[in-house]
Amino acid sequence: MLGKLYALDRQGDDIALSLCRKAVALDDLSWENLYRQAFVEFQMGLLAEAQVTIEKCMRLNRKAVDALWLAEQVYMQSGKSGKARNMHKKLIMVARTNQDAVGALQN
Repeated sequence: MLGKLYALDRQGDDIALSLCRKAVALDDLSWENLYRQAFVEFQMGLLAEAQVTIEKCMRLNRKAVDALWLAEQVYMQSGKSGKARNMHKKLIMVARTNQDAVGALQN
């Protein structure tokens, strides 16, 4: 979590990415760790790395609203509009069945 916070506060992308990679190295079965690493990679403009990481994340949890949204953004920025549309459709489907997701999308 600290890595994502560093990235959000613009306190050093390299440090943020390093912290996220260490978290994934410690627990690579945590979709949350993979999501945060993909978020930092995306924010740094490392689209290829972010795509690989978010796809690993999605294999572990296909219904995580944050991960679906990030996957959509990564695919859009990578010029993969078809995949981005698919992520958007999945996001809407998950949001319809998940009240927490509905709240997150409204904020």
